[in-house]
Amino acid sequence: MALYEKYAAIRDKFEVLAFHDASVKTLAELDEKLKPIIKERWGGKALPFPILLDPSRTTLKAYGISAYPTNVLIDPEGRVVKGNAEKTLEKKLEALAPPEPPEPPRKAEEEPKPEPEKRAEDGSSQD
Repeated sequence: MALYEKYAAIRDKFEVLAFHDASVKTLAELDEKLKPIIKERWGGKALPFPILLDPSRTTLKAYGISAYPTNVLIDPEGRVVKGNAEKTLEKKLEALAPPEPPEPPRKAEEEPKPEPEKRAEDGSSQD
């Protein structure tokens, strides 16, 4: 989720939680199910947000979650802001702070300057 990088300046002010559907009952099952997703969508990097399991569906019902994937944003005041798409969450974050601008491209290193010719003691060039 690019939100973590895009809003790095306010990362201490929000959290994103993901809820997995009730088909997964254990963390071991979740780990296995996530392996191809982590490899294909996240380039092998660990997910930057927690994924919650709720086999009893108690929390899912309390939050009104019925579609997957579903993300929940916890704002600076600790309030839950529901959203079923990254764009919905991003709108909430934009209200907190504008996204950080991307880093400017790095300049190529300057070419090394040629060394001056060495002169012999009599003033002539040495080749």
